[in-house]
Amino acid sequence: MFGKGIITRHYSVGQEIEIEIELTANHLGTFIMKLCPNNNPKQEATQECFDRYPLYISGTREDRFLIPLDTAKKDTFRYRVRLPPYVTCTQCVLQWTYHTGNMWGICPNGTEAVGCGRSETFRNCADVSVITSTGGLPPAFAGDLRRDNPFLLYYRDYHMPQNVFPLVVRDQVCVPSDGFRVIPGMLNWCQTNCLRYPPNCPDSLCQCPQVCEAIGELEGRDGADVYCMDLCIVYPPKCPKHRCRCY
Repeated sequence: MFGKGIITRHYSVGQEIEIEIELTANHLGTFIMKLCPNNNPKQEATQECFDRYPLYISGTREDRFLIPLDTAKKDTFRYRVRLPPYVTCTQCVLQWTYHTGNMWGICPNGTEAVGCGRSETFRNCADVSVITSTGGLPPAFAGDLRRDNPFLLYYRDYHMPQNVFPLVVRDQVCVPSDGFRVIPGMLNWCQTNCLRYPPNCPDSLCQCPQVCEAIGELEGRDGADVYCMDLCIVYPPKCPKHRCRCY
């Protein structure tokens, strides 16, 4: 959600910030972060504005994060970028762009394989604020999750030394368990209730698959697992049961 005047984070000028990106289907490629000091939620930020303020990876002059070739088919990427040392704003739009590196598709000879699909571009944005700092010290609330999201809930994990964590709903799609799939409306019920905040998702009723594997004719083929995740970890799922198994 952006362009609504809802500031999701407060930062200080020149601050180094952490970027976390979760790919539910990893097609390799690159991430690019840019910033536009828009200062008017009723006005659409232009790409020209974004292009003036690329966010460089900390310690470099490179604005592209290259996804390593050995990463998993579903993975979370974390790295740091630095905000411009001279830009302040009451409403900046933070833009994330993902250029995919490989896609499953139909090849000229009629077969299917990774690399035969067209490369795609995905974008997402968020509204943030960037304020000046005094004496080189960032404000106490800069990057403070408790201020940025006062509705954030926490849960306790007794298996971890520091056992209080913010509750983040990371599932992408939730479907009825085997015994409930034939009930009309259950697919929508699971998707709505499991992805709400906080979630209401009984294990006996719903499942939220995290990864998929190719089976049958596609089993073991390069890129086939990610092809399955593209079709199955979406709503509504278009999951070919004879080709994909998700869990």
